[in-house]
Amino acid sequence: MKFTAIAMFFVCTMVFAGEKSNRKDLNQGRIPTGICTMDLNEWGQSGFCECLPNESYDKRSGLCMKSQNIPESIMVQGAIKLNSDLTNRISLNTWAGETFQLILKSEDRISIESLTGKPFEVQGELIGYPVNNSYNPAIIVKEINILE
Repeated sequence: MKFTAIAMFFVCTMVFAGEKSNRKDLNQGRIPTGICTMDLNEWGQSGFCECLPNESYDKRSGLCMKSQNIPESIMVQGAIKLNSDLTNRISLNTWAGETFQLILKSEDRISIESLTGKPFEVQGELIGYPVNNSYNPAIIVKEINILE
């Protein structure tokens, strides 16, 4: 993924699939409980995991997703934050006060870790990422741009 610097004169938070997403309606993933391969793909996840019959394995997030769910596209702007907890997750804190976990390819993750606190625009697929018996909003990143 190539990072592109773009100038922005206004800041907005938009969800492309209608109104702002109701967090209860997120396309919620489930951590696989079946057998997973030991290889790692470009997203840092297992190459394949077994999921339930009505689910499919998402190689980007490493989660089992319900097969009938339609992905919701999202574009948000905010500052990148590298979480200091044991998960070592990268988040985007929007200007509107929302926080999204970012799911990135391994090479992109390494590239933006040094840009913590910088303003970015992120486009991708909105999902619910399972954390402690609940779901946090996460974005499977398709495109990320540095804002100037």
